[in-house]
Amino acid sequence: MKKIFMGLMILIFIGCTKADEKTERLVFAGQMIQVTIDSIEDLDFGNDSEIIFKLWGYDLYVADVSATLLKEYKYKLSKLPVTYGIDYQKKWDEKIKPGGSGKYGYYITLKGTNKDIKKYKIDYEATDKDYFGTQKTKIEELSGKIYIKEIKKL
Repeated sequence: MKKIFMGLMILIFIGCTKADEKTERLVFAGQMIQVTIDSIEDLDFGNDSEIIFKLWGYDLYVADVSATLLKEYKYKLSKLPVTYGIDYQKKWDEKIKPGGSGKYGYYITLKGTNKDIKKYKIDYEATDKDYFGTQKTKIEELSGKIYIKEIKKL
């Protein structure tokens, strides 16, 4: 009886902590970064919407230089939430200029568009602040959930 009670308490604790989390970290599978796109708004993507991811890298020991574009990915976007895989290859670190220290940081940018001239951007208020607000020195730390919203015209 004691084991059943403890098991139920653990399940309740896990369930409660998961419900409070705003975003969830996804598993880094092999050399694949998993990024889930979601929105707190109802978005109508129409036809031919796409999302463009850019993977950037920079040397942690070089100050005041722009990051290097490592890879660009384009995917169709029709519904949310959706998870995309972004591959990463260690040899791409050789592209980072200036570089050479062997200690690199990474980040992802994204842009969404469609033929109806709607544009989408990252919703920083809904997205986990730790996801974008800290340096990612391990490529696997880029897996996560990103919220987007439509850019409203004035």
